[in-house]
Amino acid sequence: MKKYIPILLIFAIYASLSANNAFLGYLYPAGGQKGTVVRVIAGGQGFGGKISLISSNPGIKLKSAVRIPYMGYFQPPQRKWLTDFLKNLYSGKTEKPPIPENKEGYTWRKHQWLDELDKLPLLERSIVAHSIFVRPNALQAAPSISTRILLELEIAPDAAEGACRIRLAAGRNISNEKLFFVNSAAEIIEPPYYPPFAKKPPTECADKFPAILNGQIMPGETDVFPLILEAGQPYTFAMCAAELSPYLGDTVPGHFQGILTLRDAENREVAFADDEYHHPDPVMRFTPAKSGRYSLHISDSIKRGRADFVYRVNITKGTLPFTPYANKSSYSPKTQAIDAGTAGTITPQMYQNGIDIKGRITSVNGKTFKIQAAKNERLIFEVFAARLDSPLDSVLVLRDENREIIAENDDAPSKLDLDICRRQTDSKIDITFPANGIYSLELHPRTSNCKDNFYTLQIRRPEPSVLAVSGMSVLDFDRKGFGKMRFYIKRKDGFSGEVKITSPQLKAAKNPIIKPDKDSIEIIFYMKKPPRKNHIMQLNFNAEYSVNGKKYSVPVIPADETMQAFAYTHLVAAENFYCYTIRPVLKKGSVLNID
Repeated sequence: MKKYIPILLIFAIYASLSANNAFLGYLYPAGGQKGTVVRVIAGGQGFGGKISLISSNPGIKLKSAVRIPYMGYFQPPQRKWLTDFLKNLYSGKTEKPPIPENKEGYTWRKHQWLDELDKLPLLERSIVAHSIFVRPNALQAAPSISTRILLELEIAPDAAEGACRIRLAAGRNISNEKLFFVNSAAEIIEPPYYPPFAKKPPTECADKFPAILNGQIMPGETDVFPLILEAGQPYTFAMCAAELSPYLGDTVPGHFQGILTLRDAENREVAFADDEYHHPDPVMRFTPAKSGRYSLHISDSIKRGRADFVYRVNITKGTLPFTPYANKSSYSPKTQAIDAGTAGTITPQMYQNGIDIKGRITSVNGKTFKIQAAKNERLIFEVFAARLDSPLDSVLVLRDENREIIAENDDAPSKLDLDICRRQTDSKIDITFPANGIYSLELHPRTSNCKDNFYTLQIRRPEPSVLAVSGMSVLDFDRKGFGKMRFYIKRKDGFSGEVKITSPQLKAAKNPIIKPDKDSIEIIFYMKKPPRKNHIMQLNFNAEYSVNGKKYSVPVIPADETMQAFAYTHLVAAENFYCYTIRPVLKKGSVLNID
């Protein structure tokens, strides 16, 4: 007998599902040295229940997780008592002041951190002091990062170096990803907060390189790190800030826009950087004229600041080149790739199965390719530059043998805004040739002469296909065992058919088909086999479609929909899909009727 879900039940399921996933807004510091235990503050919301770590780097383990208490406003008797207690501690005394007897009419906030200030490590003590002596600005409050957790992360000596992705699971809620870096270089962290009456220790001086500076810009703040530099030695100062949180929904311009200023011993500015081409994160390259003490000043360009304005500055010897982000894009490499300098005339034999031409544009004149084509031959010329995080802003111009322009394109924006691509400036020409001949394809730069203008020019016959992306990377199940997720597709090269979203672990509550006139769908899922116990597990989704009777299946790219500056939405790619499995909670004697 076939089982089914009544229509009313489907509507009831939609009404009951809610997005209560944890949100991870920042990690500070956002990295650590191999072979050490790093204390990291994680800011976000939805962190109820037991905390666990999901890391793409198996060399990182969670030793402990403690929720930082919300301090709020301390009423006068308790504020004075805490102030006197802190004055004793910062002056080297350990005695606890007597608790005032007359507390009628006042609220006395209770927490172990407050009662045992003398037993707290310096970081926890500084958090308490900050809550007392720094008045919060309601206009700068961000509820999305108001919950804080103090993590102890143990990084193995043999942990893989580089960027990894970290999530926090709190009970049955799983957060989004954040970048966390593992390095062998020394890590310097700005000193924690000290109250006005305490003598703040000097910031550690960086005199051996590579070194990594870690900080957090609060409202109106400028961080200063002392350095010892050698004359004649080139240095590169690379800031990582906007890369940590590419899009911030409740601030303009929607990311932390850091600036770097280097000053000499006389406090004269000797170098400055506020970006790196299209990257908001600045890279400063500098060779000192004389050896000695310098200071690196780090701030936000418009003097904002917030707890999630976290940065890392990697200082290395030598002049390092531009480093692109590792974006996920719609670029699908071809098996045949050639260097632009040796391309010659591109013949049908070369582009029969598609071809990638890789090169750099270092001249304002651009690059010209000769294309042999036949009458009624349809070809697609597509530039991948911005989507590969190149500074190049491309223009394509196609000319016939008489030098007449038969097609041109500057930008070919996509409806699907995937990953950290802040500008859709790649060019594309889709043309059916009017006659046999040798055509000229010109690739011009709109950007200035730049040695880093790399690109891939893909030449192919039409290949109707689909790029599929999720709207979230965590599927949240309700107590009845149902979860919903939105999926987006990009139809490529004229594909106009249906697309079916499937998962090997899940079933859909209704037909999961994206119709030809649609580009997205929201689907309710449930587990094919209810778990014996609740646990975290990875998921997989596929997009299935047919072209000319042949069936295809491509993986769905996991992503999280984020907002930039109150208005613009982006899909930021993630490493994997996750869910916290739920055994359905049913009333005694009831049956869950699902096909």
